[in-house]
Amino acid sequence: MASRFRIHLPNIVFQLVHTPDLAANQVAFKVPQHINKLDIRQYLTKIYGVEVSDVRTMNYLGFNSVMAGGREMHSAKFKKAIVTLANGQTFAWPAAPSTEDLDKIRKPSPRSIDQYGKNAMKNLFPNATKNKKKTTAAANAAAAAPATSASTPSVAAPASA
Repeated sequence: MASRFRIHLPNIVFQLVHTPDLAANQVAFKVPQHINKLDIRQYLTKIYGVEVSDVRTMNYLGFNSVMAGGREMHSAKFKKAIVTLANGQTFAWPAAPSTEDLDKIRKPSPRSIDQYGKNAMKNLFPNATKNKKKTTAAANAAAAAPATSASTPSVAAPASA
């Protein structure tokens, strides 16, 4: 019987949790409920190549709160994992992106009637109207010149006796 290779593509989302009171070699993640410590260690080691020395997990129940008007809100339960990195590795939060980088990925502002209303094509293509006028004037000039020469043929009149 031929051996089978199983490839597991993880459909797991680890969210970084900002916890300033942890040591430099510790990182906190919010992980799905069904993940255990061995899965967390293997995931970080195999996928990201991070050496892990210790994993601690905590289960949190959802939080209940009562809003104004007596409406109750409930947040989902989650699991938090604190991972200690091995061999003196330290974790540093990435630098905040610049405003230019954020502007590139932000969604455009809501459309206004001036941008996408009655004169949308004029606003989107301002040079199109100028080029159209120039081409229309050039086309009229070009059409007028051959038309005058074509309307008056240069044929010699027969000589009369």
